[in-house]
Amino acid sequence: MPRLTATRRNTAALSAGVWVDFDEPEYEGAAIQTRGYTDAYVDARNQGIRALLRRHRATDAADLPNAEVRALTIECLITHTLVDVRGFTNDDDTPTTIAQFRDTLRDQPANLALYVAVVGATARAGEIRTAEVEEAAGN
Repeated sequence: MPRLTATRRNTAALSAGVWVDFDEPEYEGAAIQTRGYTDAYVDARNQGIRALLRRHRATDAADLPNAEVRALTIECLITHTLVDVRGFTNDDDTPTTIAQFRDTLRDQPANLALYVAVVGATARAGEIRTAEVEEAAGN
């Protein structure tokens, strides 16, 4: 029988960020350090969606331009979830910095696949339970 305590998340470790590998084969060996989808992320994205609704005089988020919603989501990811990156290199074979990674992520739709991978990795961070977070924090 499962223990109820097995559902607990180590919120302190998640606040600092945990390393999550990408599932996509083209990003093998690369990972992001992420806080997962925090309350701050959700609150900022909701506030941004409300602002977009007002600006476009819309009542349904489905009526908003996808590119604007994606740009908002990326800024919320960068501000509230994304801590660091490893395993990517630049064209000159130097390691990619978090600032370079963020700039690349903002370059849409050219880097749509990267955006989708970051969204997925961020979601998986929130699924990691206490024991896994403590192990991942040591990576």
